Amino acid sequence: MKTLALITLLTLTSFAQTTAFTYQGKLTDAGNPANGNYDLQFKLFDALAAGTQIGSTNSTTNVAVSSGVFTVSLDFGAAAFPGANRWLEISVRPAGSVNPYTVLAPRQPITSTPYAIQTLKAASADALSSACVACVQDAQINAVAGSKVTGMLPVASIPAGSANYIQNGTTAQAASNFNISGNGTAGGTFSGNVVNATTQFNLGGNRLLSASGAGSVFLGMGTGNTGAFNTFVGASVGVSNTIWSTELICREQYRAFDYNRNGKLIFWIRYR
Repeated sequence: MKTLALITLLTLTSFAQTTAFTYQGKLTDAGNPANGNYDLQFKLFDALAAGTQIGSTNSTTNVAVSSGVFTVSLDFGAAAFPGANRWLEISVRPAGSVNPYTVLAPRQPITSTPYAIQTLKAASADALSSACVACVQDAQINAVAGSKVTGMLPVASIPAGSANYIQNGTTAQAASNFNISGNGTAGGTFSGNVVNATTQFNLGGNRLLSASGAGSVFLGMGTGNTGAFNTFVGASVGVSNTIWSTELICREQYRAFDYNRNGKLIFWIRYR
């Protein structure tokens, strides 16, 4: 009867090599070291007994056995060793025999050495080291969380045609509404189809045009902005207006009047 007395595992795997590893074992025949040639089969399982076979069966024929020792090369692929426990089932028969293989029990646990195959997968992680120069291409990047992006982005890297942000250009950007709080400054000429100011328009930091909620219109540098149903045109006019009335007041004098006159159309004109 043939039994498997001793197993020693060796792995000769590196990034430049394949997923194959060298397996060395010792075969005994009736308690004595076997000699001669044998056909061997190797199956990988996920359990010591029963379980599921992992990968394909490795068959090697006419293997030389000397003083019980044999050496073979096995390859179950990198996917066979994800880190979970694995056991090797070995079957044997004399070389050239047509008889069924004899399964040697128990299955042999795969120790950590063949798991060096896993480091083949780590080769892709090396591309993310500080030594990486142009080793990660656009096709390898699916998505990046916005919270992970810091610093300035090159203008050429910003995709055009998006309605999610304002883009600089010589033509109007379609379907791109925006709402910004706070203060801002724009250099050059600012153009727009319709400008809707909430309270007033300023020129040089001074109020130039404003309209009160009660229907008054104020046009001029430093004009007032209170009162109802009045129209004030001129510098500093309407500053002290508090009386509700209907008047058109045009004034060219740098002094605010103190009141208006109900029901009258009044012009202040200064002749030079």
